[in-house]
Amino acid sequence: MREHIMLKRKFGHFIVKRYASATISTKQKEDIPPKSHVFKKKLFTTHTELADNLAENAIFNKKGLLILNKPYGLKKEQKEEYRSNIQVALHPSVSKIDHLSFAGALPRLCESLSIDQLNLLKLPERYTSGISILSFKDSAKKRIEKYLRRPFIQPYTYLVLCNGIPKEEENSANLGITLQEKKNLKKVITLEEYSSNSSKSHKVFPLRIHYRVLDVNEELKISLLKLTANRNKWHCLRLYCATNLLSPCLGDWLFSPRVRYINNVAVLADPFNPIADSPVDLPDKILEALQIRKNDQKSIPLHMHLSKLDLSSIGVDNTFIAKPPEHFLWSCQQLGISVPEFYMNNCSMPFEKRIDSVEAT
Repeated sequence: MREHIMLKRKFGHFIVKRYASATISTKQKEDIPPKSHVFKKKLFTTHTELADNLAENAIFNKKGLLILNKPYGLKKEQKEEYRSNIQVALHPSVSKIDHLSFAGALPRLCESLSIDQLNLLKLPERYTSGISILSFKDSAKKRIEKYLRRPFIQPYTYLVLCNGIPKEEENSANLGITLQEKKNLKKVITLEEYSSNSSKSHKVFPLRIHYRVLDVNEELKISLLKLTANRNKWHCLRLYCATNLLSPCLGDWLFSPRVRYINNVAVLADPFNPIADSPVDLPDKILEALQIRKNDQKSIPLHMHLSKLDLSSIGVDNTFIAKPPEHFLWSCQQLGISVPEFYMNNCSMPFEKRIDSVEAT
């Protein structure tokens, strides 16, 4: 292991921080077993194992609601076919659990929790881990569905590890997301201005988003962001990080190619330019810290985690926290990034503690 000493900027001040990365010879790299790396670890082999893990780590199980922490790469349905025209292939990092699904684990989960039936209400997309909402009472199901249909609520908080550092430490935006068609191709883009009619006709979907930089590594140009948003349709949070902040999410091979580098300066490419579909190699220092070979970068999972959910406006006076997955925390450690203690446990936090911890969130 090699220890690095760096200066880190945080809230206008510089602090000294150490981080470690492995120095591996070419021969050693070739000899590393594929299953030894945390990015390639297979967590579950059966729906029984998956259901038992979900039940053991349940965040909330009251008032007709069940709040769980979804593992990375888990799809919703067993025979789910991805219908979006902006996702082209199964990410290599989830291929080992492609035979598993959330729905497939429900019978065993009901048995473990002594619940007759569970309804899947809201799950993060497949490549995002974190808070998932289920119900086992019709009254709770109706309340949650009605709440989630409101267009401008912002109950979702994500932790995102980014390859890049935003120019501002904190900012908000009111944007629109839409599919733009050109040359017989459709690409999702953000709009700074759009008409109310386009929103009413569902051609444009409003995106209300706020971000704050929680920690940075100036040397590696890596940042940890907290994103609060009202939706994640068409992977628009990944899109926002890449095209609006020029700081693509680590492991995002969908929108990161739109960010190109000229003399180490990030610039935005036209989404319809063929170059915007060509992957960009991560810097050697980042690959070294993550112990990943250049030709194996696609094994890096998406580092986006739905960490916090607030349902206080519908009478559930709790904030729900989901601990980030192992690969997320390991990457942060390797890259010299600190995750606030507030996010480090699966828990349901009452209102009083939420007020006490507001500065940490």
